[in-house]
Amino acid sequence: MASSSREIPQEVWERHKDTILSLRFSEKLPLDDTKTDGRSMMQVMRDEHQFLATVSQYEAQLKKWAASKNLKKRDWETIIPVYDDLKERGLEPRVRLGDHVLDESRVKRARRYIKQGDAALGEN
Repeated sequence: MASSSREIPQEVWERHKDTILSLRFSEKLPLDDTKTDGRSMMQVMRDEHQFLATVSQYEAQLKKWAASKNLKKRDWETIIPVYDDLKERGLEPRVRLGDHVLDESRVKRARRYIKQGDAALGEN
């Protein structure tokens, strides 16, 4: 297959932005299919939208859009106390990552991740 490493104009990326972000966050598709045999974001964009880009091009564009799938530990350490305080007040807190709201399971997983890190530090 021919290399698709040509430069893609920003306006072309912007035309596909909503679809790409939906595939990444709503459908939770992996970027490429090297680790899975199922659907991938690149496959859907190629087959259904005739949009060809390399993994590096997608990664660079997602970074420009600040479309990270994960928050850093220090971010969660700031978010979780505020989240808990809002919960205690009877409110329904939501954590947004870019344009997407993370579900409750992501908050629970982050809470476990932070506790693991704290426990590992205490063992030294």
